[in-house]
Amino acid sequence: MEYLLKSVICLMVFLAIHRLLLQREVFYQFNRFFLLGAVLFSFLIPLNTIENVVLVERQVPVLEESFDFEENFIPTIETESNLETTYIESQSEFPWETLVWTLYGLISLVFLIRFIKNISILYDQVRRNLKVTYRGQTLVLLSQKVIPYTFFQYIFVTREEFENEEISDSVIEHELAHVKGKHSWDILFIELLMIPFWFHPGLYWAKQSIMLNHEFIADQSALKKWPLHQYQSELLRYATFQSQNSLVSNLNFSLTKKRLEMMKKNTKPTIQAIKLLVLVPVLGMVIYGFSEKKSVEVEKDSETESKSNENSEELDFHLNIGGGIKYEGKVYAISDLKDLLKDSDNTVVINLSVDPGVPMGQLADFQTKLRELDVRKIKYVSNSGIWPPSNERMNDLTEYLNGLQVYKERLATGVHYIQRSADEQKEILNEFLDLGGKYFRLPMDLQSKTQRPKHPYDPFIRLEKDGEVYFKEPGDLTAEEKATLPAPPPHEGMADETLLEAYNELFYSYELKRNEKQHFIFKSENQQADIKDLYDQVMNSYMSLDYLAKRRVTRPTLPSEPYVKITRNGVEMFKLPSELTPEERAANGC
Repeated sequence: MEYLLKSVICLMVFLAIHRLLLQREVFYQFNRFFLLGAVLFSFLIPLNTIENVVLVERQVPVLEESFDFEENFIPTIETESNLETTYIESQSEFPWETLVWTLYGLISLVFLIRFIKNISILYDQVRRNLKVTYRGQTLVLLSQKVIPYTFFQYIFVTREEFENEEISDSVIEHELAHVKGKHSWDILFIELLMIPFWFHPGLYWAKQSIMLNHEFIADQSALKKWPLHQYQSELLRYATFQSQNSLVSNLNFSLTKKRLEMMKKNTKPTIQAIKLLVLVPVLGMVIYGFSEKKSVEVEKDSETESKSNENSEELDFHLNIGGGIKYEGKVYAISDLKDLLKDSDNTVVINLSVDPGVPMGQLADFQTKLRELDVRKIKYVSNSGIWPPSNERMNDLTEYLNGLQVYKERLATGVHYIQRSADEQKEILNEFLDLGGKYFRLPMDLQSKTQRPKHPYDPFIRLEKDGEVYFKEPGDLTAEEKATLPAPPPHEGMADETLLEAYNELFYSYELKRNEKQHFIFKSENQQADIKDLYDQVMNSYMSLDYLAKRRVTRPTLPSEPYVKITRNGVEMFKLPSELTPEERAANGC
């Protein structure tokens, strides 16, 4: 009972946070997963246990005197009378617990029957009515006049309105957003929870908030292609209709003044960032407040003294281009390492710097000797000349890729560029121009590793007439408007844009990870393993592209390039191709 009470209050607190901080903001996809996560974690957080360690003094056990009945104990008349009275009272008590559980089971059964009935009605409508494919989706044409609604991949509309072309494309776009977003799964998840937890007030509030957020998402999708006043008038035409099924996403759900205002709301990124920062500590307090607290007593031994961890010993070495090792002002040979480290244990840390131009083979020999001496911790001084000259330009590429990622996230947050205010459009356009300048300043070989930033109003076309700027999609252009556009580049065929975009996103993540800080060969084993896994994903994505698509992207390079991995005496090491011996070239196919 205590667990259920905590779960109810926890969900109500989460929903109150959503109402106060998030509901009136335009990051609807974040709100969707926040609400679903709130429902899920409201049941999990009360199960979480936070242990508080309490130090207690060690105590000597004390023997307590105990009293046991003898085997031949005979109850007195007074004792027998008390037992008889207790027995009679317990027999006459009403079975309230049984009644409560019976009532709970009956109500849960009603909710289960209601759930099954709603699903059967929807699938019966699918089975009995005419189905057509429109814009790649399945429309179910109903004989009765209804408001358009969606359930999984089916969009239900009035047959007469569809045949008379009375259903606008903006309404269809709204319902398509529900289908593509798989919003029916969210509603189904809440409805299933409401069968055993029908008494949970937070679930009803959560369902209302989730369905309203679905409408915000669908409205935002429709408004990317249709004018605000036209879309709102279409919604108001269905304002008097009511849906009778609780499992569907319907067009006029909660068609209130607040929803109409949210269609034109535009929150500044700074406000969004502030609210998200405030959200982190608030959620932390909620998790801590509703977790189970458990005190763990640990005996404090006065004879045990705490010992401080000593810092590992650090030694500074420098590799000279002539082949020697400089240590404490003197030059030694690599063979002298054993004597230099004889007083150090395997926790010693080697701070290594290298002269510019030192061959990688010399560095590999030094690393091999350290491994033989069981020294595993090596820190490379960043300005020591280890890096190849081509890596000096990677800072510009990394900076550009980071900027490109921020630019893409800004375009994907909130409404489309063409629906933003003039000041915000100017800021985004300046960011685009600055990013384009960074791209064209990259060397040609680095430009091939990335892509130019897309214009912020893509996929719309910017047009100007009589001094007024407006935007249209390519398919909506008139012949007069097409004549004003520049000639298109030579057509080379089309590739699957979805696969290309997915590949490029993965490729940019891989390049950022690979070129972050140190070169791949100097990273830790865990970091190298992560980069190898990411490389395998990029390569698999690349191989899935057809010939035409491969011509439009950059093939991923091996993480260790320009170095070649070789094995000498069972130890893996890296060398530049120019440093390989003839035997090593033959073994690696160079």
